[in-house]
This record gives sequence, C-alpha cells and structure tokens, in this order.
Amino acid sequence: MRIGSQREASSGCYAAMAMLPCSAAGEALQHRAAEQLARDWPLLRQHIALELQFDQVTDDGLTAQDIRLAAGFAWAQRPLEASLPVLQRLVQASSASLPLLAAAVATPTALGELAQQAGVSGRKALVAALRQQAAAALQTLGVDAALLHLPLK
Repeated sequence: MRIGSQREASSGCYAAMAMLPCSAAGEALQHRAAEQLARDWPLLRQHIALELQFDQVTDDGLTAQDIRLAAGFAWAQRPLEASLPVLQRLVQASSASLPLLAAAVATPTALGELAQQAGVSGRKALVAALRQQAAAALQTLGVDAALLHLPLK
C-alpha cells in the first residue's frame, strides 16, 4: 500500500505498509491502494532507491482521489512524504505560481536547504508554507476545504 521515502535508522531499510483483506470491502480497498501505489511509483522511485515492479497503470493526471489527498495535506495533517506524488500532480495541474511546492516535490531530500532558501526556520515552518501553497493551488482549481468536510487550520 505504501513505501516510506527514507531508510529507517535502525534497519537501513525502507518502511512498507501492506494490507491483507478479510472481506470483499477489504479486497476492494486493497485493490484501490495497490493501483494508487502503482500509479505513484514512477514519481516515487525518483526519491526511493528500490527496484520494484508494478503492473503498468496509466496516469490520468490529477484525479478526484488526488484532490482529496492533496486537500488532506493542505488542510489536515497528511504527511508531506505520503503526499509527494499527489502534490507533484497538483503542481503540474495548477496555474498558480508554486515555486516552493515545486522545489519540494522535485527534491524532497533537500528540504533543509529549501527552508533556508525560503527564509523559514526549520522543517515545521517549511511544511506550513508548503501547505499554504498546496491550499492556494487547490483553490485555483475550485476546491475548498469546507466542501471536502476537512477541518480548516
């Protein structure tokens, strides 16, 4: 379902999350999650040094599911690392100027340098600025947190 973007300090391995369904609804959820990972993998593999094979899935650009996930990053507490592929598609689909967000999704391993360049102090402030740019991009696409039933920050 998900592969972490950084190696664990204790094992040197990437964290992974898997799912074993125990119902028809679970199988449907597993299928959707596997498709999402296969769709995201071409974007993720730029940042994760693993050779994994997935069935070929077409990337249809920014989807309704992507919008929900991007909104989870912008207006809720979805982590940056889990949102990278969705945010990359958001940057590509948006007409808004998103220099900070574009740089963060292009080089997520250089966030410390990016924070310095942006004039913010630390990762927390950088992520807050990235959330603001993601929210602005979503708003240019006509997406509002209230319509998605997400808590406003």
